[in-house]
Amino acid sequence: MAAVAATGVAANATTAPTAATHQAASMPSCPNAGPPQVLTTDLATFEGGDFDDEGRPVVSNWLGSNVHRMDTPGRTHVINPFLLFPLGVVNNDDGLMVVGNGVTTLAPLSQFIPSGQLLSMNPDDGSFHAYARQLVSQGNGLTRGPDGSIYASNDLAASLDKILPNGHVIKGFYQSSGTNGGTVSADGKTLYVTETFTLDAKVIAIDTTTGRGRVYWRPPASLALAHLDDVKRDGAGNLYVAAWGAGQVWRISADGESACVLMADELLPAGLVVGKNGTRFAPHSLFVLTHGGRILEIPDAVPTPRPAT
Repeated sequence: MAAVAATGVAANATTAPTAATHQAASMPSCPNAGPPQVLTTDLATFEGGDFDDEGRPVVSNWLGSNVHRMDTPGRTHVINPFLLFPLGVVNNDDGLMVVGNGVTTLAPLSQFIPSGQLLSMNPDDGSFHAYARQLVSQGNGLTRGPDGSIYASNDLAASLDKILPNGHVIKGFYQSSGTNGGTVSADGKTLYVTETFTLDAKVIAIDTTTGRGRVYWRPPASLALAHLDDVKRDGAGNLYVAAWGAGQVWRISADGESACVLMADELLPAGLVVGKNGTRFAPHSLFVLTHGGRILEIPDAVPTPRPAT
C-alpha cells in the first residue's frame, strides 16, 4: 500500500538487486534447533511481547483486550483485565512497558486520522497512563532503538511513526507500505520491518535517520504469500520472522545471505520474544506467541556465538 501523508519523512522502499534480496529455491530446516514445546494454551490471541525489567515476559491478548504476564515458563496471568485491543509491547527501560493499540474502523485512514495510542504500563499491576504526546497511526508492532526512540508500525495503512524519547510523534516516518513487526540493529542505524497484507513477503530495512527503506530479504517465491508478522533480532544480528499466514517461524542469518525454518504447521504465529540471560527463559530459546492461543518455546533456536579466533 502506498499513501501520501501530511507530515513526516517521505520514504520509498527500493528493490536494487543485492545478494540479500535473492530468492532461494527452498528454505531448509534450521540445524540443531529443538522441536517446539507448548508452554501454555489459552482462549487468547497473543500478539506482542517483551521482557520487563524483572525478566518476565509481558504479552498482549489482542481480541481478548487484556495483557498477561508470564512469571515462569508455562504460567500466565492477567495483569490488566481490560485494555481495548492491545497490540505491540516493548520495554521502555524505565521499569515500565509501552503498549500500543489502534485497530479501529479508522485504521485504514490512520495516516490522515491517527487512531492509535501508546500507553506506559506498570508490569506489576497493569496500571497505565498515556506515553506519547499525540495519537499514533497505529501501535501494532513496537520496537525501541538504543537512543530511546520507539517505532510504531501500522499494518493497515502506509504510515509507520517514530516516537522520540520526549514523547513527540513523527507521523509517517516511513510511508511506502503498511508494516507490522519491527526490530532495530545494535548500532541503532537500521530498523527492520515486515509487511503482512502484501502478495510479496519481504523484510524491509529502514534508515532510522532518513526514513528511507530498501528491500533487505525475501523468502522463496513459494512463500510470497506468507503474510509476515513479527520480526526480532538476537545479540549476534540474526533475525527471526513470524510467517503468520504460512504457519512458520524463520531465522535469517546476520548477513542476510541464508535462512531456515525453525517451526512449521502452527496456527497463526504472530509475536516473538528472544530468550534472555539472567531470566527463567533460556537465552538460546525463541518464544512464539500465536493467534491460536498458544505460547511455545523453540529450544536452541538462537545459535551460540562462536568464540573469536
